[in-house]
Amino acid sequence: MSTNKKKRIKNTSTKIDKKTADKLVSTKVNINDGWADDVDLVYPEDSWKPGDAELVMVTLDDDEAISENEARIKEAEELQKLIKEDSTAKVRRIHPFRLFMIVWIGLLSVSVAIGLNYFYHFLEEYEATYQASRPYHDMDKLMVTFNSMDIDTITNLMTVKPELSEFETEENLKGYIRSLLEGKNIEYSPTSNHADDFPEYYITADGYIVGVINLRKQPTTSLKYNFPEWYVSSFEFYTDAQHSVRVEKPTNYTLCINGIPVDTKYRYEGNIDVGDKQRYFGSRVIIPQLEKYYVNELFEKPYVTAIDCFGNECEVVWNESRGIYEVPFAAPKNMDELEEYCIAAATDYTNWVSQDAEEDIIDKYFEEDSELLKMIKAGTSRKYFTRHTNTNIQNIQVLEHVVYNDKAMYASISLDQHMDVWGQETIVEVQCNFFYLNTDDGWKIISIMY
Repeated sequence: MSTNKKKRIKNTSTKIDKKTADKLVSTKVNINDGWADDVDLVYPEDSWKPGDAELVMVTLDDDEAISENEARIKEAEELQKLIKEDSTAKVRRIHPFRLFMIVWIGLLSVSVAIGLNYFYHFLEEYEATYQASRPYHDMDKLMVTFNSMDIDTITNLMTVKPELSEFETEENLKGYIRSLLEGKNIEYSPTSNHADDFPEYYITADGYIVGVINLRKQPTTSLKYNFPEWYVSSFEFYTDAQHSVRVEKPTNYTLCINGIPVDTKYRYEGNIDVGDKQRYFGSRVIIPQLEKYYVNELFEKPYVTAIDCFGNECEVVWNESRGIYEVPFAAPKNMDELEEYCIAAATDYTNWVSQDAEEDIIDKYFEEDSELLKMIKAGTSRKYFTRHTNTNIQNIQVLEHVVYNDKAMYASISLDQHMDVWGQETIVEVQCNFFYLNTDDGWKIISIMY
């Protein structure tokens, strides 16, 4: 083509088929930083593209340029129409099976989501129920009972209760249990026999084993998912009744342990003489002997009392050296009167012997026609008592005063008899040991121990 001559290019309208249109609109864009040089363009086949020979600028007539523009606009409109019709055709041509798969996949997704949510909650509940079924939870609840010192509940839980003696009640057992637990650190630990289906635990107080508990599955009830509920099938509290008591008492006295009279089956020794005093009473009255009792298997230290022959509660004394409780002969309610009577008898008798009292002053202390009194008055020692003046009695002491029963009594009285003998003050030490018998006329001397 000559540079001096304008070449006229005839514009021909060519209808673009679908394949060509697809190629025209197929543009691959790779945007990295927003610059134009990042855009890849796709050109139609048999058309110019970068890299081909240099283009030659041509000049079109105005009419031809307008026609060319209109043709291009028309082609673009037809291209848009083809694209729209193709899209609509594609929508219309969706296969029913595809539609079914789309709907099915959507429903399946929703179902899976719901199922996973249910399964998650199921796992949570399952795990919580499993943990709640573990037997140590029951032991934790029991520890609250032990730590709060609920002795009534602990006692009721005991399936093996110790045998109580006749002198103790369940209150004594509770007191014993309290003494083992109070102020201690209470814990539990599995025994060597422990198994998942047969839990067994030791109960310890400050590390010392005080009991053992066995748990078993409830036969009629259970938790959700058939997890077991537990109950205490056996609870043995290690009890050791280690208190005992030995008592020595008169045979006519009643021994009581915790206020309960002790039967003679607990007596292990009897017929213990109280000295040789029985022979001074002869056969007219039998004074009581001593006997020993032994009571053991007591959970608490016992309260030991005794009832004397007069029906009164009397003193019980612990003899540390002998390791035994002793019940001395008790004093009756009128003991003061009896003591004054015995002192008067000793004083009058002493003054009668020294001839400082009337001849018959001692008669009232003996029975009528008493052979003992006759023998005393027949003695000659009184007649030869040294002459003296200014007699008086001082330093009177009751060495021993025993009321064996309502019939027999013994009194040992010491006193100092002061007198002037040949102008010098003399003290005569006297001890009167009299045995009394309670007669219809009152207490009378029936024997004297010199």
